[in-house]
Amino acid sequence: MRPYHVYHENEDPDIKKIKKVQSFMRGWLCRRKWKIIVQDYICSPHAESMRKRNQIVFNMVEAETEYVNTLCLEQQHNLYLNCHVGIVISLWGYCDNNLVAR
Repeated sequence: MRPYHVYHENEDPDIKKIKKVQSFMRGWLCRRKWKIIVQDYICSPHAESMRKRNQIVFNMVEAETEYVNTLCLEQQHNLYLNCHVGIVISLWGYCDNNLVAR
Protein backbone atom coordinates (compact mmCIF):
# COMPACT_ATOMS: atom_id res chain seq x y z
CA MET A 1 0.00 0.00 0.00
CA ARG A 2 1.18 3.50 -0.74
CA PRO A 3 1.94 5.89 2.13
CA TYR A 4 -0.94 8.13 1.00
CA HIS A 5 -3.48 5.42 1.85
CA VAL A 6 -1.80 4.62 5.16
CA TYR A 7 -2.01 8.29 6.06
CA HIS A 8 -5.73 8.37 5.21
CA GLU A 9 -6.47 5.33 7.35
CA ASN A 10 -4.98 7.01 10.44
CA GLU A 11 -6.80 10.31 9.79
CA ASP A 12 -9.24 11.86 12.23
CA PRO A 13 -12.87 11.07 11.18
CA ASP A 14 -13.76 14.78 11.30
CA ILE A 15 -10.93 15.59 8.85
CA LYS A 16 -12.21 12.84 6.52
CA LYS A 17 -15.69 14.40 6.63
CA ILE A 18 -14.30 17.88 5.93
CA LYS A 19 -12.27 16.57 2.98
CA LYS A 20 -15.34 14.76 1.62
CA VAL A 21 -17.41 17.95 1.80
CA GLN A 22 -14.59 19.97 0.18
CA SER A 23 -14.31 17.39 -2.60
CA PHE A 24 -18.06 17.50 -3.18
CA MET A 25 -18.02 21.32 -3.28
CA ARG A 26 -15.08 21.43 -5.73
CA GLY A 27 -16.90 18.98 -8.03
CA TRP A 28 -20.14 20.95 -7.80
CA LEU A 29 -18.35 24.25 -8.53
CA CYS A 30 -16.55 22.70 -11.49
CA ARG A 31 -19.79 21.28 -12.95
CA ARG A 32 -21.55 24.60 -12.41
CA LYS A 33 -18.72 26.50 -14.13
CA TRP A 34 -18.82 24.14 -17.13
CA LYS A 35 -22.60 24.41 -17.31
CA ILE A 36 -22.29 28.21 -17.52
CA ILE A 37 -19.55 27.94 -20.17
CA VAL A 38 -21.68 25.58 -22.28
CA GLN A 39 -24.80 27.77 -21.93
CA ASP A 40 -22.82 30.85 -22.94
CA TYR A 41 -21.46 29.04 -26.01
CA ILE A 42 -24.89 27.76 -27.04
CA CYS A 43 -26.16 31.37 -27.08
CA SER A 44 -23.08 32.73 -28.88
CA PRO A 45 -23.04 33.99 -32.49
CA HIS A 46 -20.47 31.33 -33.39
CA ALA A 47 -22.77 28.52 -32.26
CA GLU A 48 -25.64 30.07 -34.22
CA SER A 49 -23.54 30.27 -37.38
CA MET A 50 -22.48 26.62 -36.90
CA ARG A 51 -26.13 25.59 -36.58
CA LYS A 52 -26.96 27.46 -39.80
CA ARG A 53 -23.98 25.91 -41.60
CA ASN A 54 -24.90 22.42 -40.44
CA GLN A 55 -28.50 22.92 -41.54
CA ILE A 56 -27.30 23.98 -45.01
CA VAL A 57 -25.02 20.94 -45.24
CA PHE A 58 -27.81 18.59 -44.14
CA ASN A 59 -30.16 20.14 -46.72
CA MET A 60 -27.52 19.69 -49.44
CA VAL A 61 -26.99 16.05 -48.50
CA GLU A 62 -30.75 15.43 -48.49
CA ALA A 63 -31.17 17.11 -51.90
CA GLU A 64 -28.25 15.14 -53.34
CA THR A 65 -29.69 11.89 -51.99
CA GLU A 66 -33.06 12.64 -53.60
CA TYR A 67 -31.32 13.52 -56.88
CA VAL A 68 -29.34 10.28 -56.90
CA ASN A 69 -32.45 8.25 -56.07
CA THR A 70 -34.32 9.98 -58.91
CA LEU A 71 -31.47 9.20 -61.31
CA CYS A 72 -31.47 5.55 -60.26
CA LEU A 73 -35.23 5.28 -60.77
CA GLU A 74 -34.97 7.02 -64.13
CA GLN A 75 -32.14 4.73 -65.16
CA GLN A 76 -34.14 1.64 -64.17
CA HIS A 77 -37.17 2.97 -66.05
CA ASN A 78 -35.10 3.65 -69.19
CA LEU A 79 -33.51 0.21 -68.96
CA TYR A 80 -36.95 -1.37 -68.69
CA LEU A 81 -38.25 0.63 -71.65
CA ASN A 82 -35.17 -0.16 -73.76
CA CYS A 83 -35.48 -3.86 -73.04
CA HIS A 84 -39.22 -3.83 -73.68
CA VAL A 85 -38.91 -1.81 -76.90
CA GLY A 86 -36.02 -4.03 -78.03
CA ILE A 87 -38.14 -7.13 -77.52
CA VAL A 88 -41.09 -5.58 -79.36
CA ILE A 89 -38.88 -4.51 -82.27
CA SER A 90 -37.32 -7.98 -82.40
CA LEU A 91 -40.77 -9.53 -82.47
CA TRP A 92 -41.91 -7.16 -85.23
CA GLY A 93 -38.81 -7.97 -87.22
CA TYR A 94 -39.43 -11.68 -86.70
CA CYS A 95 -43.06 -11.31 -87.77
CA ASP A 96 -42.13 -9.20 -90.83
CA ASN A 97 -39.45 -11.69 -91.88
CA ASN A 98 -41.86 -14.59 -91.54
CA LEU A 99 -44.54 -12.73 -93.47
CA VAL A 100 -42.12 -11.88 -96.28
CA ALA A 101 -40.74 -15.41 -96.37
CA ARG A 102 -44.21 -16.95 -96.76
